[in-house]
Amino acid sequence: MQRFMDNFDISKPIEERIDPDFVTDYLVERFTIAGTPQECIAKVKKLEADGIQRILLTPPNAIYDQVMDAWGTRVIQKY
Repeated sequence: MQRFMDNFDISKPIEERIDPDFVTDYLVERFTIAGTPQECIAKVKKLEADGIQRILLTPPNAIYDQVMDAWGTRVIQKY
């Protein structure tokens, strides 16, 4: 986590702030909801079971609409 934060550059556009070399499997598991719709639903259910009441979706600007549309039709509607 520390290496990731040390190499996170807030001055860059969001799509360029993170060096993929510092994204570990742990960070992906701990801080993202990603995968197939079924995997995303499972992750949301786990978070809910752990007491999480709200999540914040922050897809990249370049694919924001596509991600939000897919989230709404493939995750929320099936949840």
